[in-house]
Amino acid sequence: MIAINKILHRNWSTLHKLYEVYRSAPISMDVAEAYGYNKNYFTHIHNSPMGEKYTMIYDLGLKNHIDNKIQIIKID
Repeated sequence: MIAINKILHRNWSTLHKLYEVYRSAPISMDVAEAYGYNKNYFTHIHNSPMGEKYTMIYDLGLKNHIDNKIQIIKID
């Protein structure tokens, strides 16, 4: 459980850093993975009222776009 929590924390930190730079602009998943993001670990799935599906890590999430792009969001 400690090992999984470390991965989740690293994923959250990575998304947080990228969100501070790019906000909600689409970026390449390759960039996130280069910073240490592991797409196999997340806390939950969030379905927006518009029907969009976000893979969440605590309060940060990402939505997959075409061409291996992602959009990072923050839910307050």
